[in-house]
Amino acid sequence: MLKGRHASREPGGAMMTHRNEPIPLFESASAQDAPWALIAEHGRALVQYGHLSASTRRTYELAFRRLVDWWRKTMPEEPFSEPLLERYRASLVARLTPRSVNVELAAIRKLGATLYRRGILGYNPTTSLKGQRVSRGHLRRSLTIEEIQRILAELPGENEVESRDRALVYLMVKTGLREIEVARATFGDLRQGQYGWRLHVQGKGRADRTEFVLLTDAVMNALEAYWRYRFSRQAHEPLFATAYVIPARPLSVRTIRERIRLAFQRAGLSDPGLVPHSLRHTAATLALEGQAPLHAVQHMLRHRSLATTELYLHELNRERDGAERWITQV
Repeated sequence: MLKGRHASREPGGAMMTHRNEPIPLFESASAQDAPWALIAEHGRALVQYGHLSASTRRTYELAFRRLVDWWRKTMPEEPFSEPLLERYRASLVARLTPRSVNVELAAIRKLGATLYRRGILGYNPTTSLKGQRVSRGHLRRSLTIEEIQRILAELPGENEVESRDRALVYLMVKTGLREIEVARATFGDLRQGQYGWRLHVQGKGRADRTEFVLLTDAVMNALEAYWRYRFSRQAHEPLFATAYVIPARPLSVRTIRERIRLAFQRAGLSDPGLVPHSLRHTAATLALEGQAPLHAVQHMLRHRSLATTELYLHELNRERDGAERWITQV
């Protein structure tokens, strides 16, 4: 139940936060007192003024927009309550994967907790929202050595685009970098360490670049082959840039994914289980197959929990030690 607004109105009608920053009202002034409109208003305030990373801000913005759109079309008079949220959860379960459902619910829980903490809600109806159980296995599969070789063979590096895409794929399969980490990387993130070159990365959900991956000589050779086409390598410039453009513009995450999918396609790989993130899975799998210690793979992938890294080892052991091979009686 809404207790009141944690803000005041200016004479012109704009909501003001305790910092005297305007919060935009819902577009329809006639509907501004509807339950869904009030939550929409506070949701936008959280997105705009909350201490959130850019990616989290975008995730929350989309989640709140989808909730409000469904709410005003389905149950516009219903308050922000447990019955409403359970109905909405059921609609998510019917059309999204468990992981996607959990992302949406996490955003809604954050909103509910924030409004309750600020005294805007009399109670927090989101506490009873249960997430979906997610399989411990991976839906995406790793690349085989033969598949990696086919991809690289289709990228001989005869021009800037081929050299860039070859270096991109090779870097990711040798370090397990995420697409967002590649997109954020600049020449200033390269450091010479005691045992070779390191690339410091701004990982998922991180604000700093204290974590790093090691760049072997083979990776550096692939990168240098691409960088020969670049006009400059100033610290602020991206490692991977749009071809034939000055000044250099970083590749977006979307473009990185498109280039990787195109590389798969050129190599004749159409398995739906192969996606750009498969390069990261491949790095983990190859490291474990090469007898790398589990904690070393955890550090390479920058997993906060060792249990996440253990999923890769579990899948390898499951395939190697499958009990199915012992069923020889029939």
